[in-house]
Amino acid sequence: MELDETQFEKFIGLFSIRPEDFPYNQDVRLNIKSLRQNHVDHQLFFDVLFFFIDAIKEPEVCYPPSSMSDLKNLFLTIDSSNIDELKQQCFYYYLLKDWGKSETYADQILLPFNFRHLIDGYYALDHLNFEEALDHFLQPDVLPNFPDKILETFYRHDKFYQMIRFVQFVNPPLDTFRKQECYTLALARFSFLSAFNFMKKCMHPLILWEGLLHVILDSNDKDSCKLIVSLPLIEEEIDIMVSVLSSEKEPLYLDTLLAFLIQSGRIHEACQLAASNPYLNESPISSALQKLGVSN
Repeated sequence: MELDETQFEKFIGLFSIRPEDFPYNQDVRLNIKSLRQNHVDHQLFFDVLFFFIDAIKEPEVCYPPSSMSDLKNLFLTIDSSNIDELKQQCFYYYLLKDWGKSETYADQILLPFNFRHLIDGYYALDHLNFEEALDHFLQPDVLPNFPDKILETFYRHDKFYQMIRFVQFVNPPLDTFRKQECYTLALARFSFLSAFNFMKKCMHPLILWEGLLHVILDSNDKDSCKLIVSLPLIEEEIDIMVSVLSSEKEPLYLDTLLAFLIQSGRIHEACQLAASNPYLNESPISSALQKLGVSN
């Protein structure tokens, strides 16, 4: 595809045609491709946005461009698309961030600040700069239009605090089990009781309950383990908890199970557990059995 005179003027007004200014050297291209592989569904936020352009099915073929000719084709695809002018400007703003010219461009065209922050947030997430992305998403009047992908990106990269802040400030609908699961298990890292109470209102709470147990046990969260033995659990939750706690011979699993059995008055089972595990003979919790006058 060739640029007509109007398009050429627009192109050189956006980008530089000097070869030395072209930012997409091999290292940059490889880095962007690597970032893409680290994202949900192997898609950047740029890719998801690009699907709104007509007839584009493989945005990874277009971005990053490997030559000035590729950049012209990318420009033509955007310029000749059916999307409105503001959306086109957002695409150019994103691309110009690679050139270090985005702010100048945004000031020239008076790109609204909420759209600047939105694209800045997507660009930051594409480059796995999580705190920077969150700062942009939490700006006034910014309405991220891909909350599912944002939540999943934070969760997949263990950015649980950022994910919780995003949910609490942006308030996206948690209307699928996957979104509820991500939020519940992220919340468990900071407040087990909050996660437990939220779990009760979710789809498939018993599945989430098992996930919660694994989170606190695998993270060696002793304080939360002390809480679970005194929670008002339903029978199905108790069965799941006992099954999970019985699945490993690790100290925290055994201590928590022993404490639960004692707390719930299942003394005979507690004695059997203590007798069958040498570790528990030296566990402080075993002293509770002795205080009850029960021998292992």
